[in-house]
Amino acid sequence: MDEGWRADWDNIAALLKYKGPVEILGAKDDTVIPIAHARVLAASFPASKFMVISGGHNDWFQPGRVRRRNP
Repeated sequence: MDEGWRADWDNIAALLKYKGPVEILGAKDDTVIPIAHARVLAASFPASKFMVISGGHNDWFQPGRVRRRNP
């Protein structure tokens, strides 16, 4: 797989000017994006809400796992 398209993305930089609420979810068994990345992102924004969800990379969207909302 070509990983060049995602190698330069910086979530911390992308959120620096954002002043709204931030909720960061990390999937406990994610083998694509390790949960450590979500923990580092959450630590960069002390006011953020960090949650660990069960499952892997593509499990979060299954019914009943995560409730999405648009403020």
